[in-house]
Amino acid sequence: MVRKIILKLHRWLGLLTGPIVFVVALTGALYAFQEEIQDLSQPYRFVEVQKQSFLQPSVLLAKAKVLHPDKKIHAILFDEPGRAAKVIFYQYNAYYRITFLNPYTAQILADTDQEEGFFPWVLRGHFYLWLPEWIGQPLVAWATLVFAFVVISGLLVWWSRGNWSPKKWRFKQTKNPKRRNYDLHTIIGFYVSAFALVFATTGLVWGFAWFESAYYQVASLGETFQAYSEPTLTAKITDQHQIATIDVLFEKEKRQIRTGQWLEFHIPEQYNGAIAYNINYDRKTYGQIDYHYYDPLHDKELSVDHHWGRLKDTTLAKYLQRINYDIHVGSILGFWGKCLAFLASLCIAALPITGYLIWRARKK
Repeated sequence: MVRKIILKLHRWLGLLTGPIVFVVALTGALYAFQEEIQDLSQPYRFVEVQKQSFLQPSVLLAKAKVLHPDKKIHAILFDEPGRAAKVIFYQYNAYYRITFLNPYTAQILADTDQEEGFFPWVLRGHFYLWLPEWIGQPLVAWATLVFAFVVISGLLVWWSRGNWSPKKWRFKQTKNPKRRNYDLHTIIGFYVSAFALVFATTGLVWGFAWFESAYYQVASLGETFQAYSEPTLTAKITDQHQIATIDVLFEKEKRQIRTGQWLEFHIPEQYNGAIAYNINYDRKTYGQIDYHYYDPLHDKELSVDHHWGRLKDTTLAKYLQRINYDIHVGSILGFWGKCLAFLASLCIAALPITGYLIWRARKK
């Protein structure tokens, strides 16, 4: 009786969320190698390594600002030697542009709209189903939550049918198309269930604020989750003071610009905001970033309570928050981890299709 109820819930909730799961999983697979593909197709991301030092941030910022005098600079990023520097213009729901410059000469290599093109389009589908954000984001979040239950219920049905032996985990040789489809759904579903639950859990961290908070509290054994906040200064500083401070910090930290690492400076959102700068010790992931907040008025570094702080102060719970994206896309395991995430996403995208075919065959 219980198994029948679980099976019905699995079937109908799967049919209900299937189209959304298909889109989210397929777009996730398409986005998996976006960085590698863009490196191959966009030569302006690279520069010839020279023996001279990089120019100061103020020089590059001034050069990029000429292109967009009416837009707010969000950050400047110095990538590993051989790659272009990036000046990022960003305002939420308004614009997101990146100007690529040669860090040795300040030559503008490209100015790109990060909301246009194939991969931004894929990402909008992954996040919002190409709908307005206020509609698409909750739909994706709730569908992801239901999908997690669908995966768990599918596993419960699978085990309740006595599929404990590894012999049951193999495809059977059959000419019956219904049987082949059933095996595709159940056996592939069994093998990718762990990936599906990981993708769902890490996705829900972004999908619901309450889930992010609960996830942190469980991992930290009861600590209260601290959302991101920018440390503030005791007085306002001018744009010129901000840029001059970034130049000073750049001279102090530029030795961190080496193979496999990058250095990024953020322009404060408010005139009394601290100068934020980040050192990423593994440029292919985000979990190894050391976040700094500097007070130029008192010449000291400021501490924060949230997980976007110093790497040396990171607890296990905070580290899980930091690597959430790396886990979600598979980069936590390097290139082969992304390959696994890509293949698992394709298999997950196939589950709603095979599940629907099983349902339709039984209806007939």
